[in-house]
This record gives sequence, structure tokens and C-alpha cells, in this order.
Amino acid sequence: MKRGVLNYSITWKEDGEKREELYFTKFETVAAYIDILRECRTKTNISSLRIWEVYRNISKPAEDITGRINRFLA
Repeated sequence: MKRGVLNYSITWKEDGEKREELYFTKFETVAAYIDILRECRTKTNISSLRIWEVYRNISKPAEDITGRINRFLA
């Protein structure tokens, strides 16, 4: 795990309700992110989809890495 990453989190709103899933590897996280994007075709009420790196050091806030992942997938 690079830079002290503890795990990864995907957050989104679905039908106005906040949702979150945790993953231990970046690969699992990106695969789940793609699955959620595919579900958006049938579920139109998904918004605010974000991927976060959660660090071991609790004083360091989680970092939103959605932009980096999207650039990689483009």
C-alpha cells in the first residue's frame, strides 16, 4: 500500500440516500466503481459518485481520487 493508504471508499447518493462501500485494494475499488457507472444506465437517481483514499494516519483527511481514476479510464 502506497503512501500509508488503509483502504478505499466509494460514496454516492442514490434516491437521496447517502451510500458508502469500503474496499481494501484499488483494483477492487475501480471494478466496483465501473459496476456502479454501468448501473447508472438503469438507475437514474445516482449522483455525487466519488472514490476516496483513506489513510492510516487519522489526522490526514481522506483524499478524493475520482478525477485521477476518470482520467485513467478515459
